[in-house]
Amino acid sequence: MKQVVFVIGLIAMVSLTGCLGFGEEDVVDGDELVNPTDAYSPPEASTIMVDYGLSGYWDCDNGNNNSECEYRACTQHGWHDIDGDGDREYCDIDGHENYGPQIIVKKIGNKITVECIKSEDGRYCKGSESAYLIFTSIEGLQEMIYCDMRDAYNSDVFVFHKCEATLGFEPVSFEISDSLYAFDYSGYDYYNYVSFRVF
Repeated sequence: MKQVVFVIGLIAMVSLTGCLGFGEEDVVDGDELVNPTDAYSPPEASTIMVDYGLSGYWDCDNGNNNSECEYRACTQHGWHDIDGDGDREYCDIDGHENYGPQIIVKKIGNKITVECIKSEDGRYCKGSESAYLIFTSIEGLQEMIYCDMRDAYNSDVFVFHKCEATLGFEPVSFEISDSLYAFDYSGYDYYNYVSFRVF
């Protein structure tokens, strides 16, 4: 019994001094540790389209029998007459379905430009004419901007605006909604009315 206690005591002393070789292959040199804030760096320049639309359509010989229909995927992003009926539909092929304001966000470092995606006839903004955006840095810093992207005197006299901002940091992500109240993270509305994107 004394030998068992002695061996346990010896192992404890050796392990406290670091002389045991258990797990040496798992030891990471201090230079190789990953700083969580360095785990992701956004590209210096990035353009993100926050939009929604069709990913394709059903091409049917007659509308009564689905067995005669063939799905045709959109091949281009934006407004196109995809089914040959003379009407242009908006195709969204990036795999993100973003509701609310339909915008293009451009980032170069900490400089941001926001503009709306225009409606099919080019007279309105698709989705919404204004937007609230919250930009977040890798450290968790946040800034909010409000963009009013179209002013109209009447339906024939209007002007589109590009919102430009210089943030106090380089953002890695942003959230967007047309309602300030949608940013209540605890509420149901956040997941229905806010789009979240990473640069």
